[in-house]
Amino acid sequence: MLDAVETWIGWLDRIIDRLGNFGSTSATTVNRQKHARKSLWHRIWSWIWATDSWTFYIPYDAGWTGAEIEAILREKGIEISGRGIANNDIFFNVKKEQAEWAEYLMLKAGIPLEYGLYSTRNRHRFPKAAE
Repeated sequence: MLDAVETWIGWLDRIIDRLGNFGSTSATTVNRQKHARKSLWHRIWSWIWATDSWTFYIPYDAGWTGAEIEAILREKGIEISGRGIANNDIFFNVKKEQAEWAEYLMLKAGIPLEYGLYSTRNRHRFPKAAE
């Protein structure tokens, strides 16, 4: 299936490239269009495969609700996506660029995290949480 998706993207990429070059004489314009298109493909690919996010897991019986955790993170500008509950864990996704900060805020608030920490720095700051 991945080959079919890559073939489709390649085909669509060639069409966009031809349309983007229509009436354009500047190489700089063409390079800008290609860069913009690649960043669009990167965003689509990242969204499909969730390669640009980190999933946090908190024990369901830890005494924290998802809403409380989200309020702490939102207050500091961290966006949460993919919320849910599975196997007695609350889980949600955070952009990787914000994952270290989000992890720090949760550990500082005393929220226990499951399945290891994202950040090496946070492992040193909170050694008990890293166990």
